[in-house]
Amino acid sequence: MFAGNPAEAIQKFPANVNIAVALAWATRGLSTAMSDANLLGAALERVRVVLQAAAGQAQSAHRIRAAGSAGEFAFDIRSTPSPENPATSGLTALSVTRTLRHVIAG
Repeated sequence: MFAGNPAEAIQKFPANVNIAVALAWATRGLSTAMSDANLLGAALERVRVVLQAAAGQAQSAHRIRAAGSAGEFAFDIRSTPSPENPATSGLTALSVTRTLRHVIAG
């Protein structure tokens, strides 16, 4: 369906790129010479994303591959839709809840 970087994917598939944008943010690096916005902009150009559609697929799937000077890693995530909102993963609500609990607890 699509292959490119998250910046391009945002324009064409804004509801389907949250993982790709989160990965770009997580890999933006640190710099005293560049702002977070500039670092993220560079990461949005560097990260590659491929969106595929699979007829009859009941779960969403994410295959993440990364490589750099520290090494390489790969993992796959499959999640079922939220019963309350089938347009999102059931894991999303759990992740948001955990983050809010952590923030509130201090």
